[in-house]
Amino acid sequence: MTFSVETGDDEPTPGSNTLVLGPRPSARDLVTRVEQARANTRAAAPLVVVTVRHSVESILEAWQAETGSIPPQLHVIDVGETIRSAAAAREPSTHQLCGATVSVVADDDLPGLQTAITTALDRWDDQEPPWLWLDGVTDLVVHHGLQTAFRFLHVITVRVRATGAIGYYTAVEGEHTDVAVTTLAQLCDELLEG
Repeated sequence: MTFSVETGDDEPTPGSNTLVLGPRPSARDLVTRVEQARANTRAAAPLVVVTVRHSVESILEAWQAETGSIPPQLHVIDVGETIRSAAAAREPSTHQLCGATVSVVADDDLPGLQTAITTALDRWDDQEPPWLWLDGVTDLVVHHGLQTAFRFLHVITVRVRATGAIGYYTAVEGEHTDVAVTTLAQLCDELLEG
């Protein structure tokens, strides 16, 4: 599958949010999208990737295969990965894997996901503005409804603006009504289709 994120010759504006409509990506396609979007940046900014459909291991393996290495400042937030401890089932957990920071959040825990994203963005206050790549807008809408997903994404896009981060949010093309796309797009500065 080929997917191109056209960002022009300029770096994305800090605090900007972009909704990306396209086919549902494999883990490798997701990494390719992120790397294409970051191609015009002058520095290796910290990167926060939120994944709903792919395991952390598949994301890290795809990065290794695609670029030859895992980004040095990578934080992957895995939504819905099995949390083995019943006591920890409601609490997001964080650990290190292959040099990346990994947070695991239950798929029905939007407040936990919001906290995990905010914590990850705040981690790099004194560095280049971090990039947030949330792969799973379609899944948020399906599992939580458009209104709840909108409210959640509103909080996240406001946080991205406030921290000067750069946010990308992927939705699967053809799986949303025009009303849903218009509703979600109003949270963002740009809509890319591809």
